[in-house]
Amino acid sequence: MTQHGHTWPAALRELHPSGDKNEMQNTSSACFFKCNCGVTRERKTALPAKRRCRRLRYGNFPARAFFHLESNAFNIRHNTFRDFVCLKTCPSVCGGNFELGAGVRARGLDGGLTPQRAGPCPRELRPPRPRAARPGAGREAVGSAEPGAAMGKVLAVALVGIAAALAAERLLAFRNRLNATREVDPVALPNCRLIKGIEAGSEDIDILPNGLAFISSGLKYPGVKSFAPDKPGEIFLMDLNEKKPKASALRISRGFDLGSFNPHGISIYIDKDDTVYLFVVNHPHQKSTVELFKFMEDDNSLVHLNTIRHDLLPSVNDVVAVGPDSFYATNDHYFFDFILIFLEMYLGLTWSNVVYYSPKEVKEVAAGFYSANGINISPDKKYIYIADIFDHNIHVMERHADWNLTHVKTLQLDTLADNLSVDPDTGDIWTGCHPNGMKLIYDDPDNPPASEVLRIQNILAEQPMVTRVYAENGSVLQGTSVATVYNGKLLIGTVFHRALYCEL
Repeated sequence: MTQHGHTWPAALRELHPSGDKNEMQNTSSACFFKCNCGVTRERKTALPAKRRCRRLRYGNFPARAFFHLESNAFNIRHNTFRDFVCLKTCPSVCGGNFELGAGVRARGLDGGLTPQRAGPCPRELRPPRPRAARPGAGREAVGSAEPGAAMGKVLAVALVGIAAALAAERLLAFRNRLNATREVDPVALPNCRLIKGIEAGSEDIDILPNGLAFISSGLKYPGVKSFAPDKPGEIFLMDLNEKKPKASALRISRGFDLGSFNPHGISIYIDKDDTVYLFVVNHPHQKSTVELFKFMEDDNSLVHLNTIRHDLLPSVNDVVAVGPDSFYATNDHYFFDFILIFLEMYLGLTWSNVVYYSPKEVKEVAAGFYSANGINISPDKKYIYIADIFDHNIHVMERHADWNLTHVKTLQLDTLADNLSVDPDTGDIWTGCHPNGMKLIYDDPDNPPASEVLRIQNILAEQPMVTRVYAENGSVLQGTSVATVYNGKLLIGTVFHRALYCEL
């Protein structure tokens, strides 16, 4: 049977042998669909009845579709008589696909219904309007979404605000740890001269009881400038008994990799047979090792004995020897990569520590420092002194028979104390300091890092005496790292600059 050029499906003709147009159109329109998001013939969906779908197109004919909970499935009614097309419909209705329902197929009503297009509702289609029977239904969906979106925006703004506040607080704390705003008042010494031959740093100095001074030079350290970046480091020797002491580089025995020599902190140990051992912190290829040398006074040379590496020694700054093959060492940072060091400093992480090393035992003996730097021992060997450079203080630790350390007291300063030296006669602590650490990191030739030397007397007393012995703005000496005395003579070293000899 044909109506306006349209051939009715055989299933409809069998259901309506009378050929009544209205009955066949109603049956054809009663096409049942099933939703993949949970609507089945056995279980009803939680979707509201008569929920409007977006405008769909069946073939070339527009249609308005309304979804009903009818016979446990969706019943689609539309205003145009046409063969239906099975489409993927609006996700807002069920979030899934629709397919011709089992009930329709069972009744034979799916004949001739061939899908022409599948996909989401076209972008250009407008959101549906609510039906007059339920004026609030559509607005409920929109209204329920608006508070969620607004809450998401509020949460995002709050998180950005918290992150900005935290970053600002960390930046302020970082600047405070570096003493970024401090300017030093000069304190001059009358009888001082620069030491000839030392041009690329004198980071640490240690002196034998007979007046021979060992000076480490040529340190290349992440984030700190170097005046000789391509030149290997050296160990200088200076005899302070001479009227006009001169520094000369010590010869190092064959077999040691001089090309990667990058010396940092040093420490001397004199054995019972008067053998002199020199411990040198080394950073070859941006790693950390401790090199053990024997000093040969006959020909002013160093014989390399051993290279010490250990997982507990990742970023060694300084050592103090307590035996011919044992020492305490400070790890100034948890990381050694410059970017990670900067992040560690910026966040204010207290991951720096002190480690005891011997061939038989290696262990952490103190922790919780911002940056444990210089370390030394009291003349009676009972106490270990540790400078936390970014916490502006010096810790006094008691040493025990098992080599463990316990905290005794902390001396707070207003400067960044670097290496520590101990006068063997008086027990006074001498330290080279950085008045403003920001200038040390951010090199500016017009505003160089200043220098400062402190003398600390009676550190175990309730009120130790702290004296500023020397200070200047960097025009003579930049970035002081160490100060040590011998018979009224003072040596002042720097991280990357020159060295100063003074007579007190």
